[in-house]
Amino acid sequence: MKKIKLTKVIASTLMVASILALNPIRANAEWRKDSKGWWYAVGNSYYKNQWKQIGGDWYYFGYNGYLVQNRIEDGYYLNSDGAWATGSEEIQAYVKILTNPRLLKDKYGLSIPNSLIKSNTSYSADIVDINKDGIYEALVGSETSHADAKTSVFTYKNGNIQFSGDLGNDVYYSEKQNVLLGSVMFQGDQTGGVYKLEDGKLIKVHSFELINNFFKESYVIDRESVTKEQSNKFFEQYGENNMYIRK
Repeated sequence: MKKIKLTKVIASTLMVASILALNPIRANAEWRKDSKGWWYAVGNSYYKNQWKQIGGDWYYFGYNGYLVQNRIEDGYYLNSDGAWATGSEEIQAYVKILTNPRLLKDKYGLSIPNSLIKSNTSYSADIVDINKDGIYEALVGSETSHADAKTSVFTYKNGNIQFSGDLGNDVYYSEKQNVLLGSVMFQGDQTGGVYKLEDGKLIKVHSFELINNFFKESYVIDRESVTKEQSNKFFEQYGENNMYIRK
């Protein structure tokens, strides 16, 4: 995302003085970035858990203060720059189903608590073009407890939303290989697989089981035991910073 410059040329110095008097903290407002993402500093604080209009565009900052990007939040699509946008045809279709939790549960089998159905709470989704075909997919997390936590994947085909399949609750997208890595984690152990999107469906191309706790350490890729180094080499092909590489 490009840094947004907040300095504007205003002819009247009196107007500038008035603005600063009303909003003194905004004089130090600026976009900042680190290895985790963008945030918006305002004096000694920053925006979090809220929508904010900056430079004519609306943005949403999450619970940790970082800018939300490539995501549908509160029924609104935030593009790759983090700005609220209308989005493509499939994104508009995803917005509609995400605002209907009962449909998500009854038709697509998502793990949604009855309390959220009663309150008609909108669900969020990460937006990514998994196989780079120009059609965006929606990744929707849901759970009523840790036992049924999962990520459901939707794509768009012939003018209709298509359910592609479920993954574990921990999901990593490999832009390098155009695949999803999904797993279930329990007490430090991870069991899951590598999935590609083919003809609208998730296809598992690899499986893995990573056990690393006080009692046992083992690594299994496609049902074969491997060393920790071999396991790391396997996952490095999907990106050097993914969560499956063990230090």
